[in-house]
Amino acid sequence: MANTADPQPGARARVLVVDDEPDIVFLLKHLLESAGFDVHETTTGQEAVELATRDSQHPFEVVVLDVTMPDIDGVSVAVDLRACDGCRRTRIVFHTALDETYVRSRFAAYDGFLAKPVQSRDLVDCVSRLAASAREH
Repeated sequence: MANTADPQPGARARVLVVDDEPDIVFLLKHLLESAGFDVHETTTGQEAVELATRDSQHPFEVVVLDVTMPDIDGVSVAVDLRACDGCRRTRIVFHTALDETYVRSRFAAYDGFLAKPVQSRDLVDCVSRLAASAREH
């Protein structure tokens, strides 16, 4: 019997983009969709947790996550994702203007780091690599 949580061959990787700045969400979504990803978006940490934990049969392979957000910060979202059994394959990429050393001191269990402003090639390469890694495990 096939594992329904495994993506179908040729299926597009599911990515969640989270940032409180709508323009940044729009840009990241556009870049990732242009690269072939199935992109979902939100501008709040609370909705990010809800979206990411809602469907354990079809988890996001990658969450691109801002750290500084007004409702729930990205570190708290990441902690919630790591605690969710259905999200154990999900890879977390912080996308922030904050220094990586500072972010790592608050939460070290992330899989990628992209400094704002990010270059489109770096974004696509990072998400591609991590999506492949999520599918392998």
